[in-house]
Amino acid sequence: MYPASFALDPTRTATLNIAVAKTSTQRPYNVVARIEGSDPRLRHEAVVIQAHLDGAVGPPPPGSADSIYNAADDNASGSAGILAVAEAMMRGPRPKRSVIFVWDTGEETGLWGSRYFAANPTVPLRDVIAHFNIDMIGRSKAAGDTSSANEQLAAANEIHVVGPRVLSTEVDSLIHRTNRALTGLRLDHRFDLPTHEFFYPRTDAGPMIERGVLIIDFSDGIHEDYHAVGDESRKLDLAKMEKVSRLIFATAWQMADGPVRPKIDKGIPASVTRYPPLQP
Repeated sequence: MYPASFALDPTRTATLNIAVAKTSTQRPYNVVARIEGSDPRLRHEAVVIQAHLDGAVGPPPPGSADSIYNAADDNASGSAGILAVAEAMMRGPRPKRSVIFVWDTGEETGLWGSRYFAANPTVPLRDVIAHFNIDMIGRSKAAGDTSSANEQLAAANEIHVVGPRVLSTEVDSLIHRTNRALTGLRLDHRFDLPTHEFFYPRTDAGPMIERGVLIIDFSDGIHEDYHAVGDESRKLDLAKMEKVSRLIFATAWQMADGPVRPKIDKGIPASVTRYPPLQP
């Protein structure tokens, strides 16, 4: 029963603290495609190549008429790059193992799409022999650029590679051999360290290495237009995008077609949170 009503004293003030709960529903999605391997004995195994579809959003900069976050480098460049890889693989001979392409969403919100895929994979994770994460491959640092905002940005004909030097002697060697024979890019490993956030846990590769999957990241690095309206297509280095995509294609194809699956021979760093299923 409610108490009797009463008149408020207009000469006094009162403070009320009212807790309010709000629930919002988000419906992000992943796009997944599979190229079936040619070997009946090995096609159950797969190389996964992933790039996130979503981009950062935010308010327009003060005094700017431009309010559109184009996300050209982060991560239309990676999404377009792996689409080119998929098209090339469909035109050529199929490797022995399958290749799975994942365009995930919710990365900018907290790795939503990649965490969902890792928890609900289209193949058992024990059958994923390697995971490529392609996040920002379209920008290049101009010669003579001394801006601190571009300190991490890879130069023209250069790309950051993260993962293999920490995890796998075999895969590190394969990438460098393939690069020398095919593209001649400068492969920068300065972030390929077990203690660096670009190795773990910042990228879409994080949920996979947590479950014992070998990871390889390609990225050009953070720059002045990262998560800003200035991340526009006119600033992309298309020649570099093509070279990096070719290197991803050739490396992934060789891994998918090899007689044995690559191994993590250096162990997984203690800094990585581990979740089942764990691979030996």
